[in-house]
Amino acid sequence: MHRLQFTVDLEPTGDAVLRRIEPALVRREVRNSWPGTTLFESSATVATYRLTTDVVAALTTATSGLYGWQQPDLPEDLCLLRDEDDPWLVSIAHEGDAFVRVDADELKELRRRVPRFTAVLMPEDPTQF
Repeated sequence: MHRLQFTVDLEPTGDAVLRRIEPALVRREVRNSWPGTTLFESSATVATYRLTTDVVAALTTATSGLYGWQQPDLPEDLCLLRDEDDPWLVSIAHEGDAFVRVDADELKELRRRVPRFTAVLMPEDPTQF
């Protein structure tokens, strides 16, 4: 099951998005790490949602791009998960950073569907550089 995950502490505009996708909520939990981020002296609430067509509609109409997902206006650190602990898309919007974890077939399909998609290929283990 594909899931959506991000941290929450928002202004009314972001709260409105969360109310819209509330039916797809799986859980909320306080954590100090999630894909792409580790907090050393604090924690944040991380919300996980089922990725449904209603959730996709809410996401695609809330802002014009991936890096628009920044607190306090919208939830930050948007992450799409394949399953419980396997991120597919990870964003750290306030740093202008995002990455996808795909295999060769998925990359080929992604490039077919999104011709302007560019990728810097990196090994799973960064020590392999």
